[in-house]
Amino acid sequence: MMPMGFEYGFRRKLDVVSTRPEDREETLFDLGPFIRAANQMKARNTASPPRGRRWSACCGAGTAPRGGPRR
Repeated sequence: MMPMGFEYGFRRKLDVVSTRPEDREETLFDLGPFIRAANQMKARNTASPPRGRRWSACCGAGTAPRGGPRR
C-alpha cells in the first residue's frame, strides 16, 4: 500500500474524506507504469504469496495466528 498521491509526487497529505478534485497538486512525476510493472511481476512470481496471506519460511503459506508468524 502507498498513500494517495505518492505515485504523482504530491507533497501535501490527502484525506479520503475531505480532499476534493480541486485540491489536486501539480504532478511532479508519474510512477504509475513502474507500479503497474511491479504488480504484474509480483503476480507472475509464484514465490510471492497472494495478497493478504502471510508466508513463513519454516512452515509454508498460510495465515499466521495472532502474535506473529507461525513457527
